[in-house]
Amino acid sequence: MIGPLPAASLRRVMAHGFAPGKIFLLGEHALAAGHPALVATLPRGTSVWAERAGECGFLVESANGVRAQLAAAAQLVGAHFGIVSARVRIESDLPIGQGLGASAAFSVALCRALAALSGRTVPLAELCSLALEAQSVFEGRASSVDTTAAALGGVLSLRRGPPPVVEAVALARPALLVVALTEPDQGGRARARAAADRLRLTPGPSGWLLTRLGEHAQRGTAELARGDFAGLGARLDEVHALLASSGLSSPTVDRAVAILRASGVRGAKLAGSAGAVVALVDDAAPALSALHDRGVAAFSLSLDAARFAA
Repeated sequence: MIGPLPAASLRRVMAHGFAPGKIFLLGEHALAAGHPALVATLPRGTSVWAERAGECGFLVESANGVRAQLAAAAQLVGAHFGIVSARVRIESDLPIGQGLGASAAFSVALCRALAALSGRTVPLAELCSLALEAQSVFEGRASSVDTTAAALGGVLSLRRGPPPVVEAVALARPALLVVALTEPDQGGRARARAAADRLRLTPGPSGWLLTRLGEHAQRGTAELARGDFAGLGARLDEVHALLASSGLSSPTVDRAVAILRASGVRGAKLAGSAGAVVALVDDAAPALSALHDRGVAAFSLSLDAARFAA
């Protein structure tokens, strides 16, 4: 993460945009067959600052230096708002490649910053559509689910579009989660992603699995909403076993899940296919300590729809 902007730079900044990352709780693979997924946005995210820059085009500064894809996304979004030149600075505490929606958060934050720079207020539908175009610069055919979650914030039940169907999930009481970020296991992770791709591209033979995952997402959403943490925790464990038996997990993910369960969490599962693990806990301290003692990066968050609403 880049440090705070210097005071002199802050005086020059004309516009700012922010968007949060996200974590899949349930149903991520079932989205391919039109089933719902349960998503929560994170207290972590990406900020973009933008200022006019004469005729120099788009200059993008980030933790990774100036990157062609970032500049291309900025140029695309800038053209939408009639901006042909700007300096763009990015700060983010979202890891890249862990399935936490880093590119979607950047794309939404970029759209918000450049919209503000142009003096425009952007309707939600326009924001989501434009952010999806910007994200596609990085990922080819990007998912509207990620950009929709980043634009809305909160705890959401989503079905893939177009247009996506989105429902905010009202929580009877806050839920405490721990998110673990496993180290890359190239072989195991590649196999899991290949299995996920097969599931997405040829859902017919795997219809039973996608249907079950969709049912788990629907029931888990209801459990989270009413505060049934015993039921939701057991469901997370059941879904992870189902995903692992279908080749959608990896050894490093399974190790993190085992560490979490041994620490006394209510339930834990992989979140997507990029190495993140999510656990439902009553107390985050034992889980975080167990993970950190074994060299696994992790953080906690409290789900509260009022807190995370955009």
